[in-house]
Amino acid sequence: MKFFSILTLVLFLLISCLFVNGQVQVEFNQQNAQGQKVGKWKGFYENGAVRYVGQFEKDAPQGTFYHYYGDGKLQTKMVYRTSEEAFATIYYSSGEKLAQGKYIDKLKDSVWITFGSENRIVETGSYRQGKKEGKWVTFYETGEVSVEINFEDNLKDGPYRMLYGNGQLKDSSNFKGGKLHGYSVIYDSQGKKVLQGIYNRSKRDKHWVYYGENQKVDKVLKYIDGQLMNPEDLKVILEDVEEFKGNRKDILEFEDLRGTISYE
Repeated sequence: MKFFSILTLVLFLLISCLFVNGQVQVEFNQQNAQGQKVGKWKGFYENGAVRYVGQFEKDAPQGTFYHYYGDGKLQTKMVYRTSEEAFATIYYSSGEKLAQGKYIDKLKDSVWITFGSENRIVETGSYRQGKKEGKWVTFYETGEVSVEINFEDNLKDGPYRMLYGNGQLKDSSNFKGGKLHGYSVIYDSQGKKVLQGIYNRSKRDKHWVYYGENQKVDKVLKYIDGQLMNPEDLKVILEDVEEFKGNRKDILEFEDLRGTISYE
């Protein structure tokens, strides 16, 4: 009887050694005989803070990985469906969600969503092998569409639309190989045409027409491969800019962002 009591005590002590604070003690950062990562692993920043925690099987990531900012806050949660495919959720340092989407072979792929404050969607679009592909859409805080643009092989390519918060079209243009190319029209928030012209690989070409408040032609600027041929008319536009009120003056300022005109 005494023998069984001693045996029970020994077993109890052995089992106790396997537990710390109610959890099984886990060995991290192990390798097999072939030098491959196996089991639970932790990565560290140079200052010793934990950079990631996850599990490997013969060097291949398995299950869920957690990546952290230097201050210990969660940065990314990666759920591996296979060793090559993972669904990622990325967080701001504040803890709010920043983005989510899929990685294949460590490259962004398929649909990705970017979030703003309060989990508000600010952008959606697709990747193919790490490059933007297809239609991308950005949104105002209200949820209304702000910009629609198409990508091909990570370059803007195809129709481009910018809208006002009220849904009215602001800019209708086209891109080819990452450059503005083709017909372009800009409207005010009431849907009235303000400016129209043609781009040739991001350079203004031919006639660019400015419209007045009554939709009549106000000025026409003439370009050849980006070079302005009648700068005297541009001077008149610059002198008259303060006469444009409200949204129509904003349109000229919008054009200024494209590097077309400048004024004090």
